[in-house]
Amino acid sequence: MAGRSQRLFISCIFSLIFFQGVYAQTVNHWETAIGTNTVWQYIVPDVNTSQNWKNVGFNTNSWRSGNASVGYGDNDDATEVPSGTLSVYMVIRFGVADTTAIAKAIFHMDADDGFVAYLNGTEIARSNIDTALHPPLWNTLASDHEAALYQNAQPERFEISYERLMAVLKRGNNTLAVEIHNAEPTSSDLTAFPFLSFGMRSSGLTFQPTPAWFSEPSDFASSSNLPIIHIRTTQDIPDEPKITADMGIIYNGPGLRNYRDSSWNHFTGKIGIEIRGASSQSFPKKSFSVETRDDTGANRDVSLLGMPAENDWVLYAPYTDKTFMRDALAYSWGRDMGRYASRTAFCELFINNIYQGIYCLEEKVKRSSKRVNISKLKPEDIAGDNLTGGYLLELDRPAGPETYFESRYTPPNSNGYLPKVSYIDPDGTELLPVQKNYITNFFRRMEDTLKRAPFSPTGGYHRYMDVDSYIDFFLINEISNNVDGYRLSTYFYKNKNSKDSLMHMGPFWDFNLGFGNADYCDASATNNWAWDIGSRCRGSDNLPAFWWSRLNQDPDWHKRVECRYQHLRTTIWSNAKVTARIDSFQTLLTEAAQRNFVKWPIIGQYVWPNAFVGGTWAQDMNYLKIWIGDRLNWLDFNIPLRCTLTGVEGPEIKEQRFSVYPNPASGNIVNLTLPYSGTVKLWNILGKQVIEQAVVPGDGTLDIQGLSPGLYRVELSAKGRREFMNLVIE
Repeated sequence: MAGRSQRLFISCIFSLIFFQGVYAQTVNHWETAIGTNTVWQYIVPDVNTSQNWKNVGFNTNSWRSGNASVGYGDNDDATEVPSGTLSVYMVIRFGVADTTAIAKAIFHMDADDGFVAYLNGTEIARSNIDTALHPPLWNTLASDHEAALYQNAQPERFEISYERLMAVLKRGNNTLAVEIHNAEPTSSDLTAFPFLSFGMRSSGLTFQPTPAWFSEPSDFASSSNLPIIHIRTTQDIPDEPKITADMGIIYNGPGLRNYRDSSWNHFTGKIGIEIRGASSQSFPKKSFSVETRDDTGANRDVSLLGMPAENDWVLYAPYTDKTFMRDALAYSWGRDMGRYASRTAFCELFINNIYQGIYCLEEKVKRSSKRVNISKLKPEDIAGDNLTGGYLLELDRPAGPETYFESRYTPPNSNGYLPKVSYIDPDGTELLPVQKNYITNFFRRMEDTLKRAPFSPTGGYHRYMDVDSYIDFFLINEISNNVDGYRLSTYFYKNKNSKDSLMHMGPFWDFNLGFGNADYCDASATNNWAWDIGSRCRGSDNLPAFWWSRLNQDPDWHKRVECRYQHLRTTIWSNAKVTARIDSFQTLLTEAAQRNFVKWPIIGQYVWPNAFVGGTWAQDMNYLKIWIGDRLNWLDFNIPLRCTLTGVEGPEIKEQRFSVYPNPASGNIVNLTLPYSGTVKLWNILGKQVIEQAVVPGDGTLDIQGLSPGLYRVELSAKGRREFMNLVIE
């Protein structure tokens, strides 16, 4: 095995040198081999059409011929097919005299709706088609997607790695095959317009000039202000299961440049990786689930980009959210509210040396002492206190029949739908029947009490629900008017009774369609309630559980919401701090955003489900700021700032947690945001106190000059309370 590993390592080094030293620098100009005025053979398939149609040598002599694009002929198609067509198979053959004359390849596809493309029988691109279908059936329906060229925008672009191109492209005759799929039989349009372009090593014209809209891929700058992540694989990354790959991170610390060709100095190792997401899988920019592993394939806990050591991570691909920051913004506020919310770090990603754009590394939601900090439920925990926790649950579309249970109550305005509660950690395959019965019965007692018991400031539903966590969950979804809030990606958890007998809402998750970014169910409006989405989308499945409409009937709930909102509005949600938080993200991302939108030229284009399409990134950013400002103004009027509970920072309403930044810290000073007066102490890893400083509410600083690099624990104590946070000093 050692010899084989050594050979693989040498092979990877050679491949990297070849890629960076030869391939990446030898393009003289670009040409288009397949594009405008090319004649395709095509067929509208049915159940009898052979699945070998895309393979080299398949006989297509009986098929029709026509110029691209192919579609319904609604003023943007050269070749018409009948309305109601579910799919079209298209084939074209072209010659290549010398494959060594080609350095790069890009496939563009102007599609309405979904497609899969093959070069000599090997898949090279797909979009808006279920990634689990290899190949799709002739009658597979796609996700809805609008063509771009007729809107004077660029079609979707897919770079083909040099290694893959050389593996499938042949000297002589080659076959490009494309299948286009409609979103539904009654769709009003269908379009398929493929383009295949090559980066040529020398001057002279071999194929056709590129279209006027074609933009040459911009080589990534030599450095970035963001961490750079490299992932190397020997195969396509699937939907599931995870495949083994290598990952390296280049990160030199806050404020320092990170160079693409530097050694992997922050992390290097094995990972398992797969595509993640539901509707987002239809986007060409994919999100990934990543599991850090050791060389044997076992889980390996590591600290990435300042986050606590763990082994489950998410590489989230902001695509429909053109600001990149809606998730990170909501999670940062969640942490400021004193709740666990996924820590995040923006980065730029390369897969097999092909630039993928801006990504956000996020902690995956799971039970862990460093994430959802509840007791671990073990198989032997079948009685007594051990049986009562911990359970991490989620309202979402369940994965299968053994993975969830149902509420007994339909949401308001639903069509008989019963919300489905999925077992997340442990999942449904790990839980024993007695454990499933316990948490199901607890959940139903909680719902029964909320539904039927009289309201009481201390009794009733308060005996089952951690009301403060429900209030914070309510407010974060309301400030964002999150169209998926309350009904999808909605987590809650329960610990052992001896530690905490109540059900808690959280952690917060999935805000990419919030903050005015969705064009359905009036989600982009700033003057309605997110919890009442059922009144705008009557009869839909996956509507919010009845909890929220019922809680909003309780006068005491309203008082507590008003007090918590008043506290947040004067601290983390003050106009100045909201603007400063967004501006800080914008400053961080400005440089990389330019590269991202060269890779993914979607500025000025509608990407489902954008409610606003800006002509520049700055316009998308301004829309976000204006939308949040308008939303806060509406909430101010509808959650009046008239708190009458005594001690807003007392036991009824939990305080905003303190924060320490930058973290990791590399200078002499760190900044503090403090919710109340008290004492800050700093302890080193050996348990020795190295700093003690009195503090007052607001923003302050802590002098760390002279402290050795390492991990420190920050303690804020006051009024008999103690809060802790880790600080890394570099």
